[in-house]
Amino acid sequence: MKCPNCGYEIPEGALLCENCGGEIKMVPEFEPEIEDTYRETIKNITDEITDNDFSSTEADAKSPEAVRPKKDYFRFIIAGGIFLIILIPIITLLYRRNFSAEYQISRGMEYEEEGDYNKAIGWYNKALILEPENADVMARLAQVYFEENNKTEYEYLLREIIDCPSATDEQVESAYGKLIAVYRARDDYKGINELLLSSGSQSIIAQYQGYIATEPEFSVNEGYYTSIQPLKISAYGDGDIYYTMDGTDPNTDSTKYTSPILLENGDYVIKAYFVNVNGITSNIVTKEYHISIDELEPPKVDPLSGAFTSPTKISVIDTLEEAGEGESNIYYTTDGSIPTESSMRYTAPINMPLGESEFKFIVIEYGLKSPVETREYSLKLDAKVSVSEAENNVITYMLALGKIRDMSGAADDNGNFLNYAFQFVTTIGDEGSYYVVAELLRDSEGKSTRTGSMYAVNTETGEMWKYILAEDDEILSEMDAIPAPTPEPPVENDDD
Repeated sequence: MKCPNCGYEIPEGALLCENCGGEIKMVPEFEPEIEDTYRETIKNITDEITDNDFSSTEADAKSPEAVRPKKDYFRFIIAGGIFLIILIPIITLLYRRNFSAEYQISRGMEYEEEGDYNKAIGWYNKALILEPENADVMARLAQVYFEENNKTEYEYLLREIIDCPSATDEQVESAYGKLIAVYRARDDYKGINELLLSSGSQSIIAQYQGYIATEPEFSVNEGYYTSIQPLKISAYGDGDIYYTMDGTDPNTDSTKYTSPILLENGDYVIKAYFVNVNGITSNIVTKEYHISIDELEPPKVDPLSGAFTSPTKISVIDTLEEAGEGESNIYYTTDGSIPTESSMRYTAPINMPLGESEFKFIVIEYGLKSPVETREYSLKLDAKVSVSEAENNVITYMLALGKIRDMSGAADDNGNFLNYAFQFVTTIGDEGSYYVVAELLRDSEGKSTRTGSMYAVNTETGEMWKYILAEDDEILSEMDAIPAPTPEPPVENDDD
């Protein structure tokens, strides 16, 4: 088929000339059976009129008195009626042929089944002229182009289906799947990534997660900060994030992101991109930061220094933890020395010790240290039971239980001892104040370790309970009752 404008040879069914860009008029293609019927009908009518004319001529010669105009009038009416009766179905068929999309589709399907793809393409294109947004026709035509190995038209129609407002979700998902197969066949994973990101459909993205590489997300907005910023970088899907901090574009030889980047004093230009498991790469994301820090803020300690008469807990928090930007890195001492990273680390509220005490707290973050915060406390209880009495109550109980052999805590013949030492005083719910005594195992070499068992002795009554700390909650658990020990008879003194 040649272009009527420039004469360039164009493929069957094309709507535009690839050479000059001119529009190709779709001239109706007469079907042989329709054309034969039409010709035969015209011939029969012509023959009948001719025969009638000849008969009339002979009759007129024999009977000059006959009225010829009257006969001609009826003859033409009959011939015209016959002509219309035959012509109307032909016109109807031609109308359906050129103005019914359903007819075009049915003809296209017939030729497609026969394997005559060129004619199928022509009929499907005619249907699309009548119904430009028929996604079903687009899909059928795309399949024919696929059978013809015309990848350009095949891909074009799949994209048309994706953008077609009347296409169903199933048709759109199918078109995406076929397009991804086309891109995958030519190893165009970047094209797949761009296609999925432009879809705007989370369901489709979830189906093809392995082919997508989203831009990395930064946990800290770029800008000016007066404190250390732990920067986290994340990306959707399986793969790795690579980044640089010198302003250069990252690649797979750059630093792989594995943990938060600590932004301390200075200026930073951080570039990062994501590479998924299939090697698909995201766009590079660039963030700039300016960090200016004089020193860390000191920890906040509650309560303030002072004298106390009831069990009290000491709570400490640093500014980063308070802002929800990480765990606390607070260290403390009770011997008057300056705390370091080797000192005790604060992890939970501390029970204030009995008597006089001094605490020093410091925050150590990423090599920087805060000023030291000092607290001095004096805790004196007005209790009926002393600390030593509480310890003796526990020892007496263990002796009656048979866990130890004597008041010294001897436990066996191997030189092991169980000792019971006061740890702290605490208030448990509405139950009152309690001394907490821990059980320690001391071996034959003098090394002591906690057994994990702890006991609570009421500071007013001396009543004893099992002490349990479960999920930061202090719990009292009743222990087995033990018969009161039988008093020993008095020892006589020989000197009396």
